[in-house]
Amino acid sequence: MTLEKKWILAIALAALTLRIGFVFLGTGGSSIEYSPGQGKYVASTSYLKMANNWMQKNSYETTMTLIAPEGFTYKALRPPGFSAFIVIISKIHGINPILPLRIYLALLSMIIPLCVWLLTRNLWSWREGVLAFAWASFHPHFVFYSGQIVPETLFLVLSTSAFTLMMMEKNSIQAGIAGLLTGFACLCRSQFAGATLIGIIWPFLNPKLNVKKIWGVAFLAGFIIAVSPWWIRNYNVFDRFVPFSTEGGYTLWVGANPLADGGGDCPPSYPDIKLGELGMDKWHYEQGLSYLKENPKRTAVLAFQKLRRFWGIVPVKNMSKKIGFISLLSFLPLFIFAIAGFWFSRHRFKELLPIIGLISYYTFIQTIFPSMIRYRLVLEPFLIIMAAVAAIRLFDRAFNKTVK
Repeated sequence: MTLEKKWILAIALAALTLRIGFVFLGTGGSSIEYSPGQGKYVASTSYLKMANNWMQKNSYETTMTLIAPEGFTYKALRPPGFSAFIVIISKIHGINPILPLRIYLALLSMIIPLCVWLLTRNLWSWREGVLAFAWASFHPHFVFYSGQIVPETLFLVLSTSAFTLMMMEKNSIQAGIAGLLTGFACLCRSQFAGATLIGIIWPFLNPKLNVKKIWGVAFLAGFIIAVSPWWIRNYNVFDRFVPFSTEGGYTLWVGANPLADGGGDCPPSYPDIKLGELGMDKWHYEQGLSYLKENPKRTAVLAFQKLRRFWGIVPVKNMSKKIGFISLLSFLPLFIFAIAGFWFSRHRFKELLPIIGLISYYTFIQTIFPSMIRYRLVLEPFLIIMAAVAAIRLFDRAFNKTVK
Protein backbone atom coordinates (compact mmCIF):
# COMPACT_ATOMS: atom_id res chain seq x y z
CA MET A 1 0.00 0.00 0.00
CA THR A 2 1.36 3.40 -1.00
CA LEU A 3 1.95 6.20 1.51
CA GLU A 4 -0.91 8.15 -0.08
CA LYS A 5 -3.41 5.34 0.44
CA LYS A 6 -2.24 4.80 4.02
CA TRP A 7 -2.93 8.46 4.76
CA ILE A 8 -6.33 8.27 3.07
CA LEU A 9 -7.31 5.14 5.02
CA ALA A 10 -6.22 6.59 8.38
CA ILE A 11 -8.03 9.88 7.77
CA ALA A 12 -11.17 8.10 6.55
CA LEU A 13 -11.36 5.89 9.66
CA ALA A 14 -10.91 8.89 11.97
CA ALA A 15 -13.49 10.95 10.07
CA LEU A 16 -16.02 8.12 10.00
CA THR A 17 -15.58 7.57 13.74
CA LEU A 18 -16.22 11.28 14.29
CA ARG A 19 -19.41 11.17 12.21
CA ILE A 20 -20.83 8.09 13.91
CA GLY A 21 -20.01 9.61 17.29
CA PHE A 22 -21.81 12.79 16.29
CA VAL A 23 -24.89 10.77 15.31
CA PHE A 24 -25.15 9.31 18.79
CA LEU A 25 -23.93 12.25 20.87
CA GLY A 26 -24.56 15.37 18.82
CA THR A 27 -27.99 14.77 17.30
CA GLY A 28 -29.77 12.65 19.88
CA GLY A 29 -29.41 9.31 18.13
CA SER A 30 -32.86 7.84 17.56
CA SER A 31 -34.90 10.77 18.93
CA ILE A 32 -36.14 13.75 16.96
CA GLU A 33 -37.63 16.57 18.98
CA TYR A 34 -40.05 18.93 17.28
CA SER A 35 -41.07 22.27 18.77
CA PRO A 36 -43.50 24.19 16.53
CA GLY A 37 -42.88 27.34 18.54
CA GLN A 38 -39.17 27.29 17.78
CA GLY A 39 -39.53 25.79 14.32
CA LYS A 40 -36.94 23.19 15.26
CA TYR A 41 -36.50 20.36 12.76
CA VAL A 42 -39.40 21.60 10.60
CA ALA A 43 -37.65 20.29 7.49
CA SER A 44 -36.98 16.90 9.08
CA THR A 45 -40.58 16.34 10.11
CA SER A 46 -41.80 17.57 6.71
CA TYR A 47 -39.73 15.03 4.80
CA LEU A 48 -40.64 12.24 7.21
CA LYS A 49 -44.32 13.09 6.78
CA MET A 50 -44.08 13.05 2.99
CA ALA A 51 -42.24 9.72 3.06
CA ASN A 52 -44.86 8.21 5.39
CA ASN A 53 -47.70 9.40 3.15
CA TRP A 54 -45.87 7.94 0.18
CA MET A 55 -45.68 4.51 1.85
CA GLN A 56 -49.04 4.41 3.62
CA LYS A 57 -51.29 6.28 1.17
CA ASN A 58 -49.30 5.76 -2.02
CA SER A 59 -49.52 9.53 -2.40
CA TYR A 60 -46.73 12.11 -2.15
CA GLU A 61 -48.72 14.67 -0.15
CA THR A 62 -48.08 17.05 2.72
CA THR A 63 -49.38 20.21 4.40
CA MET A 64 -47.37 23.34 5.09
CA THR A 65 -49.02 26.07 7.18
CA LEU A 66 -46.18 28.48 6.39
CA ILE A 67 -47.49 28.62 2.81
CA ALA A 68 -51.20 27.73 2.92
CA PRO A 69 -53.84 27.48 5.67
CA GLU A 70 -54.26 24.35 7.75
CA GLY A 71 -55.90 21.55 5.81
CA PHE A 72 -54.64 22.40 2.34
CA THR A 73 -52.79 19.43 0.85
CA TYR A 74 -49.81 19.86 -1.44
CA LYS A 75 -48.99 17.19 -4.00
CA ALA A 76 -45.62 18.47 -5.25
CA LEU A 77 -44.46 20.93 -2.62
CA ARG A 78 -40.90 19.64 -2.60
CA PRO A 79 -38.91 17.45 -4.99
CA PRO A 80 -39.02 13.78 -3.99
CA GLY A 81 -35.33 12.83 -3.83
CA PHE A 82 -34.76 12.86 -0.08
CA SER A 83 -38.21 11.47 0.71
CA ALA A 84 -37.49 8.59 -1.69
CA PHE A 85 -34.28 7.93 0.24
CA ILE A 86 -36.29 7.81 3.50
CA VAL A 87 -38.76 5.40 1.89
CA ILE A 88 -35.93 3.06 0.86
CA ILE A 89 -34.44 3.05 4.38
CA SER A 90 -37.94 2.63 5.87
CA LYS A 91 -38.54 -0.44 3.72
CA ILE A 92 -35.49 -1.98 5.40
CA HIS A 93 -35.84 -0.69 8.98
CA GLY A 94 -39.53 0.23 9.41
CA ILE A 95 -41.46 3.52 9.66
CA ASN A 96 -39.52 6.61 10.83
CA PRO A 97 -36.12 4.90 11.13
CA ILE A 98 -34.44 7.93 12.71
CA LEU A 99 -31.22 6.30 13.90
CA PRO A 100 -30.64 4.14 10.78
CA LEU A 101 -31.25 7.21 8.59
CA ARG A 102 -28.59 9.16 10.45
CA ILE A 103 -26.11 6.30 10.28
CA TYR A 104 -26.63 5.82 6.54
CA LEU A 105 -26.25 9.57 5.96
CA ALA A 106 -23.06 9.60 8.03
CA LEU A 107 -21.67 6.74 5.92
CA LEU A 108 -22.74 8.38 2.66
CA SER A 109 -21.15 11.68 3.68
CA MET A 110 -17.69 10.10 3.34
CA ILE A 111 -18.24 10.03 -0.43
CA ILE A 112 -17.84 13.82 -0.41
CA PRO A 113 -14.16 13.83 0.69
CA LEU A 114 -13.56 10.81 -1.57
CA CYS A 115 -14.72 12.83 -4.60
CA VAL A 116 -12.68 15.81 -3.43
CA TRP A 117 -9.59 13.59 -3.26
CA LEU A 118 -10.12 12.01 -6.68
CA LEU A 119 -10.74 15.30 -8.45
CA THR A 120 -7.86 17.11 -6.73
CA ARG A 121 -5.25 14.45 -7.46
CA ASN A 122 -6.55 14.24 -11.05
CA LEU A 123 -6.03 17.96 -11.59
CA TRP A 124 -2.93 18.42 -9.42
CA SER A 125 -1.01 15.78 -7.43
CA TRP A 126 -1.43 13.30 -4.58
CA ARG A 127 -0.18 15.87 -2.02
CA GLU A 128 -2.97 18.34 -2.77
CA GLY A 129 -5.35 15.37 -2.93
CA VAL A 130 -4.51 14.07 0.56
CA LEU A 131 -4.74 17.53 2.10
CA ALA A 132 -8.09 18.21 0.38
CA PHE A 133 -9.38 14.80 1.54
CA ALA A 134 -8.42 15.55 5.16
CA TRP A 135 -9.90 19.06 4.96
CA ALA A 136 -13.22 17.77 3.59
CA SER A 137 -13.28 14.83 6.02
CA PHE A 138 -13.22 17.09 9.10
CA HIS A 139 -14.95 20.18 7.69
CA PRO A 140 -17.49 21.10 10.43
CA HIS A 141 -20.34 21.81 8.00
CA PHE A 142 -20.07 18.35 6.43
CA VAL A 143 -19.81 16.61 9.81
CA PHE A 144 -22.79 18.52 11.23
CA TYR A 145 -25.16 17.81 8.34
CA SER A 146 -24.11 14.15 8.14
CA GLY A 147 -26.26 13.56 11.22
CA GLN A 148 -29.28 15.70 10.29
CA ILE A 149 -32.42 14.33 8.61
CA VAL A 150 -32.44 16.94 5.87
CA PRO A 151 -31.48 16.65 2.16
CA GLU A 152 -28.09 18.40 2.47
CA THR A 153 -25.84 15.34 2.82
CA LEU A 154 -27.55 13.30 0.10
CA PHE A 155 -27.59 16.36 -2.16
CA LEU A 156 -23.90 17.05 -1.55
CA VAL A 157 -22.97 13.44 -2.30
CA LEU A 158 -24.86 13.56 -5.61
CA SER A 159 -23.78 17.06 -6.69
CA THR A 160 -20.11 16.58 -5.78
CA SER A 161 -20.03 13.17 -7.48
CA ALA A 162 -21.65 14.63 -10.60
CA PHE A 163 -19.09 17.42 -10.92
CA THR A 164 -16.19 15.08 -10.15
CA LEU A 165 -17.26 12.81 -13.02
CA MET A 166 -17.96 15.81 -15.25
CA MET A 167 -14.46 17.22 -14.76
CA MET A 168 -12.77 13.81 -15.06
CA GLU A 169 -14.76 12.70 -18.11
CA LYS A 170 -13.06 10.01 -20.19
CA ASN A 171 -15.97 8.60 -22.18
CA SER A 172 -19.63 9.22 -22.97
CA ILE A 173 -20.76 6.63 -20.41
CA GLN A 174 -19.11 8.66 -17.67
CA ALA A 175 -20.81 11.79 -19.03
CA GLY A 176 -24.17 9.99 -18.92
CA ILE A 177 -23.62 8.97 -15.28
CA ALA A 178 -22.71 12.58 -14.44
CA GLY A 179 -26.00 13.67 -16.01
CA LEU A 180 -27.88 11.00 -14.07
CA LEU A 181 -26.36 12.15 -10.78
CA THR A 182 -27.11 15.78 -11.65
CA GLY A 183 -30.77 14.85 -12.21
CA PHE A 184 -30.95 13.02 -8.88
CA ALA A 185 -29.31 16.02 -7.16
CA CYS A 186 -31.99 18.31 -8.65
CA LEU A 187 -34.63 16.02 -7.13
CA CYS A 188 -33.10 16.84 -3.74
CA ARG A 189 -32.49 20.57 -4.27
CA SER A 190 -34.14 22.04 -7.36
CA GLN A 191 -31.84 25.11 -7.45
CA PHE A 192 -29.13 22.77 -8.72
CA ALA A 193 -30.97 22.70 -12.07
CA GLY A 194 -28.66 25.44 -13.32
CA ALA A 195 -25.79 22.94 -13.12
CA THR A 196 -27.45 21.02 -15.95
CA LEU A 197 -26.55 23.82 -18.34
CA ILE A 198 -22.94 23.67 -17.12
CA GLY A 199 -22.85 19.92 -17.79
CA ILE A 200 -24.18 20.36 -21.33
CA ILE A 201 -21.89 23.27 -22.25
CA TRP A 202 -18.72 21.98 -20.56
CA PRO A 203 -17.86 19.29 -23.17
CA PHE A 204 -17.72 22.01 -25.84
CA LEU A 205 -15.33 24.10 -23.72
CA ASN A 206 -13.18 21.28 -22.36
CA PRO A 207 -9.88 21.42 -24.30
CA LYS A 208 -9.19 17.73 -23.56
CA LEU A 209 -12.32 16.35 -25.24
CA ASN A 210 -12.65 15.37 -28.87
CA VAL A 211 -16.17 13.99 -29.42
CA LYS A 212 -17.88 16.93 -27.74
CA LYS A 213 -21.43 16.58 -29.10
CA ILE A 214 -21.77 12.93 -28.03
CA TRP A 215 -20.66 13.75 -24.50
CA GLY A 216 -23.10 16.65 -24.19
CA VAL A 217 -25.95 14.48 -25.47
CA ALA A 218 -24.96 11.67 -23.10
CA PHE A 219 -25.04 14.07 -20.14
CA LEU A 220 -28.48 15.40 -21.11
CA ALA A 221 -29.80 11.87 -21.64
CA GLY A 222 -28.65 10.83 -18.17
CA PHE A 223 -30.31 13.89 -16.65
CA ILE A 224 -33.63 13.20 -18.40
CA ILE A 225 -33.60 9.55 -17.32
CA ALA A 226 -33.26 10.68 -13.68
CA VAL A 227 -35.98 13.33 -13.65
CA SER A 228 -38.49 11.98 -16.20
CA PRO A 229 -40.46 9.76 -13.75
CA TRP A 230 -41.13 12.84 -11.59
CA TRP A 231 -42.04 14.92 -14.66
CA ILE A 232 -44.48 12.26 -15.88
CA ARG A 233 -46.01 11.89 -12.44
CA ASN A 234 -46.52 15.66 -12.12
CA TYR A 235 -48.07 15.89 -15.58
CA ASN A 236 -50.54 13.17 -14.65
CA VAL A 237 -51.39 14.97 -11.38
CA PHE A 238 -51.61 18.57 -12.64
CA ASP A 239 -52.14 18.08 -16.40
CA ARG A 240 -49.24 20.53 -16.81
CA PHE A 241 -45.46 20.38 -16.85
CA VAL A 242 -44.07 20.90 -13.32
CA PRO A 243 -40.31 20.31 -13.39
CA PHE A 244 -39.42 20.04 -9.71
CA SER A 245 -41.73 21.56 -7.07
CA THR A 246 -44.46 24.07 -6.31
CA GLU A 247 -42.51 25.78 -3.53
CA GLY A 248 -40.42 28.01 -5.79
CA GLY A 249 -42.90 30.89 -5.83
CA TYR A 250 -43.16 30.98 -2.04
CA THR A 251 -39.37 30.80 -1.72
CA LEU A 252 -38.98 33.78 -4.05
CA TRP A 253 -41.67 35.74 -2.18
CA VAL A 254 -39.97 35.15 1.20
CA GLY A 255 -36.94 36.97 -0.17
CA ALA A 256 -38.93 39.70 -1.92
CA ASN A 257 -41.61 41.36 0.23
CA PRO A 258 -41.84 44.34 2.61
CA LEU A 259 -40.88 42.20 5.64
CA ALA A 260 -38.05 40.30 3.95
CA ASP A 261 -34.60 40.45 5.57
CA GLY A 262 -32.69 38.29 3.09
CA GLY A 263 -33.21 35.07 5.05
CA GLY A 264 -35.80 32.34 5.03
CA ASP A 265 -37.99 33.49 7.91
CA CYS A 266 -41.08 35.56 7.16
CA PRO A 267 -44.68 35.70 8.45
CA PRO A 268 -47.01 33.82 6.08
CA SER A 269 -49.11 35.62 3.48
CA TYR A 270 -51.78 33.19 2.31
CA PRO A 271 -53.11 33.37 -1.24
CA ASP A 272 -56.65 32.21 -1.98
CA ILE A 273 -56.57 28.40 -1.78
CA LYS A 274 -59.18 28.35 -4.57
CA LEU A 275 -56.27 29.11 -6.89
CA GLY A 276 -55.05 25.59 -6.32
CA GLU A 277 -51.47 24.45 -5.81
CA LEU A 278 -50.10 25.74 -9.11
CA GLY A 279 -52.13 28.93 -8.90
CA MET A 280 -50.79 29.73 -5.41
CA ASP A 281 -47.24 29.06 -6.59
CA LYS A 282 -47.82 31.46 -9.50
CA TRP A 283 -49.37 34.04 -7.13
CA HIS A 284 -46.28 34.01 -4.93
CA TYR A 285 -44.01 34.32 -7.98
CA GLU A 286 -45.99 37.31 -9.26
CA GLN A 287 -46.05 39.02 -5.85
CA GLY A 288 -42.32 38.55 -5.36
CA LEU A 289 -41.28 39.66 -8.85
CA SER A 290 -43.64 42.63 -8.71
CA TYR A 291 -42.09 43.78 -5.42
CA LEU A 292 -38.56 43.51 -6.82
CA LYS A 293 -39.48 45.52 -9.95
CA GLU A 294 -41.38 48.23 -8.08
CA ASN A 295 -38.75 48.73 -5.36
CA PRO A 296 -35.32 48.83 -7.07
CA LYS A 297 -33.48 50.41 -4.11
CA ARG A 298 -34.95 47.89 -1.68
CA THR A 299 -34.11 45.13 -4.17
CA ALA A 300 -30.46 46.23 -4.15
CA VAL A 301 -30.40 46.29 -0.33
CA LEU A 302 -31.96 42.82 -0.15
CA ALA A 303 -29.47 41.50 -2.70
CA PHE A 304 -26.61 42.73 -0.52
CA GLN A 305 -28.19 41.20 2.59
CA LYS A 306 -28.64 37.88 0.80
CA LEU A 307 -25.04 37.82 -0.40
CA ARG A 308 -23.90 38.69 3.12
CA ARG A 309 -25.80 35.69 4.43
CA PHE A 310 -24.62 33.40 1.63
CA TRP A 311 -20.92 34.25 1.82
CA GLY A 312 -20.91 35.19 5.50
CA ILE A 313 -18.15 33.83 7.71
CA VAL A 314 -20.62 33.27 10.57
CA PRO A 315 -24.44 32.81 10.55
CA VAL A 316 -26.40 36.06 10.70
CA LYS A 317 -29.18 34.71 12.94
CA ASN A 318 -29.75 32.04 15.61
CA MET A 319 -26.04 31.89 16.36
CA SER A 320 -24.60 30.74 19.67
CA LYS A 321 -21.06 31.81 20.57
CA LYS A 322 -19.86 28.24 20.05
CA ILE A 323 -21.36 27.99 16.55
CA GLY A 324 -20.00 31.42 15.67
CA PHE A 325 -16.52 30.44 16.82
CA ILE A 326 -16.56 27.15 14.92
CA SER A 327 -17.79 28.90 11.76
CA LEU A 328 -15.13 31.59 12.08
CA LEU A 329 -12.38 29.05 12.70
CA SER A 330 -13.43 26.77 9.83
CA PHE A 331 -14.63 29.03 7.02
CA LEU A 332 -12.38 32.09 7.29
CA PRO A 333 -9.16 30.14 6.50
CA LEU A 334 -11.04 28.16 3.84
CA PHE A 335 -12.27 31.33 2.18
CA ILE A 336 -8.86 33.02 2.19
CA PHE A 337 -6.98 29.95 0.96
CA ALA A 338 -9.62 29.24 -1.73
CA ILE A 339 -9.21 32.74 -3.17
CA ALA A 340 -5.44 32.22 -3.17
CA GLY A 341 -5.93 28.84 -4.86
CA PHE A 342 -7.89 30.41 -7.71
CA TRP A 343 -5.19 33.03 -8.10
CA PHE A 344 -2.39 30.47 -8.22
CA SER A 345 -4.42 28.45 -10.76
CA ARG A 346 -5.45 31.36 -12.97
CA HIS A 347 -3.46 29.92 -15.88
CA ARG A 348 -5.78 26.87 -15.73
CA PHE A 349 -8.94 28.92 -16.07
CA LYS A 350 -10.48 26.70 -18.78
CA GLU A 351 -10.00 23.51 -16.76
CA LEU A 352 -11.74 25.07 -13.77
CA LEU A 353 -14.69 26.52 -15.68
CA PRO A 354 -17.27 24.08 -14.20
CA ILE A 355 -16.28 25.12 -10.66
CA ILE A 356 -16.19 28.83 -11.57
CA GLY A 357 -19.55 28.46 -13.33
CA LEU A 358 -21.16 26.76 -10.32
CA ILE A 359 -19.88 29.43 -7.92
CA SER A 360 -21.07 32.22 -10.23
CA TYR A 361 -24.48 30.62 -10.73
CA TYR A 362 -25.19 30.16 -7.02
CA THR A 363 -23.90 33.62 -6.15
CA PHE A 364 -26.28 35.15 -8.69
CA ILE A 365 -29.27 33.01 -7.64
CA GLN A 366 -28.76 33.94 -4.01
CA THR A 367 -29.20 37.64 -4.78
CA ILE A 368 -32.81 36.85 -5.76
CA PHE A 369 -33.97 34.04 -3.48
CA PRO A 370 -33.64 34.04 0.33
CA SER A 371 -30.21 33.01 1.46
CA MET A 372 -28.37 31.30 4.30
CA ILE A 373 -25.04 29.63 4.87
CA ARG A 374 -26.26 26.07 4.28
CA TYR A 375 -27.16 26.97 0.68
CA ARG A 376 -23.42 27.51 0.19
CA LEU A 377 -22.60 23.91 1.10
CA VAL A 378 -22.79 22.81 -2.55
CA LEU A 379 -19.76 25.00 -3.29
CA GLU A 380 -17.62 24.09 -0.28
CA PRO A 381 -16.15 20.81 -1.62
CA PHE A 382 -14.67 22.81 -4.50
CA LEU A 383 -13.55 25.66 -2.26
CA ILE A 384 -11.70 23.05 -0.21
CA ILE A 385 -9.96 21.79 -3.36
CA MET A 386 -8.75 25.28 -4.24
CA ALA A 387 -7.74 25.95 -0.62
CA ALA A 388 -5.64 22.77 -0.56
CA VAL A 389 -3.92 23.83 -3.78
CA ALA A 390 -3.00 27.19 -2.23
CA ALA A 391 -1.80 25.59 1.02
CA ILE A 392 0.56 23.21 -0.82
CA ARG A 393 1.79 25.99 -3.09
CA LEU A 394 2.56 28.27 -0.11
CA PHE A 395 4.24 25.40 1.76
CA ASP A 396 6.46 24.69 -1.22
CA ARG A 397 7.39 28.34 -1.56
CA ALA A 398 8.14 28.65 2.15
CA PHE A 399 10.54 25.72 2.01
CA ASN A 400 11.96 26.64 -1.42
CA LYS A 401 10.61 23.58 -3.17
CA THR A 402 10.06 23.56 -6.91
CA VAL A 403 6.58 24.89 -7.76
CA LYS A 404 5.06 23.57 -10.95
